[in-house]
Parts: sequence; C-alpha cells; structure tokens
Amino acid sequence: MEYGKVSVLLTYADEKLEGMVVVAEGVNNIKVQTDIISAAEAVTGLGKHKIKVYEMKGEKGGNIVGEESKYGEN
Repeated sequence: MEYGKVSVLLTYADEKLEGMVVVAEGVNNIKVQTDIISAAEAVTGLGKHKIKVYEMKGEKGGNIVGEESKYGEN
C-alpha cells in the first residue's frame, strides 16, 4: 500500500497538548478526513474540534490549499 506525504503540527500550552493540524495528500475525500480525525482522537485524546485536517497542495508539499506561503511559494 502506498501512502502520500503528511505533515503534523501539534500545539501545546503549559506542556499540555491543545491541538493538532494535519496537512496531507489525498484528504480531499471526506472519508479519509474522518478516518484521520478518528485516529488522531484515539492517539492523542483530543476532541475532534481541536483537530484540523487540510489537503496538501503542490509537489513540494507543505502548503495548505488556499493558504499563501510567507515565502511566496504557493
């Protein structure tokens, strides 16, 4: 099975996990988004309202669809 690229950002406050952002290839499918959120909930204990999933855009990856890079690469 082949998987796409994934980047994960975790946010902390006072050393406590507060949120998670997942940027990945192929998450434009709602079933894939739901599966990622469910897995993240199970692993981290975060509520789904604290987990955001975005589609990775471009060959280089790293940019969220619709987001402007501060380096001008979109």
